[in-house]
Amino acid sequence: MNSYKIFEDVPVNGAGNLINQKQISDNALSGNYNDLRLSADSDRWFEYYNGAITHGYIDLKKFNNKPLVVAFYSGKWGSAGLNLLRSLNTIQAEVKANGGNLLVVIPRGEQHLDQMAWLNSLTLSFYVDEANALANRLGIHAGLSSGLNKNVLVPAVYVADARREITYKHVYRNQADGFSVSELISAVYSSALLFNKKVFI
Repeated sequence: MNSYKIFEDVPVNGAGNLINQKQISDNALSGNYNDLRLSADSDRWFEYYNGAITHGYIDLKKFNNKPLVVAFYSGKWGSAGLNLLRSLNTIQAEVKANGGNLLVVIPRGEQHLDQMAWLNSLTLSFYVDEANALANRLGIHAGLSSGLNKNVLVPAVYVADARREITYKHVYRNQADGFSVSELISAVYSSALLFNKKVFI
């Protein structure tokens, strides 16, 4: 059974070397289409504005009909996970200004989310990935080349266009790794521009 594992399951400094990148599914590659449909179940959504949780109607259209930045997060990743969220929080407004939306995918039972959002003044939307469905569709469960009988959820950030073709991906290989903000924003902008041209043709 696949489950969310963490970099701390293996030596942190060597985690990147232990991940066998060849075992990451081709679904994770740019140019592939993926089924990224989201559920309207309110129990799966957590939205924050400047650290405070918001309550209200979830407008799936804004996530399903526009380019979408999808990032996977687990609190068990420690400082690496927190740094990822801070980076996403920083670019949130720029993603929207370029015609996209941003969604952080988390495992069921993620702890201390409210506290973390408050302490870091996060303005982000979180979505619970039941049974690792989205992670499996994107193929980011990777085996370990160390011989350990474990699967690791590889931290990753994607941009999918409105048709859900992957136009940008960044798969983390170690805790110091990070996505390119300029490349991500460019992918959002290009995806939105292409979609808008098709809409008005």
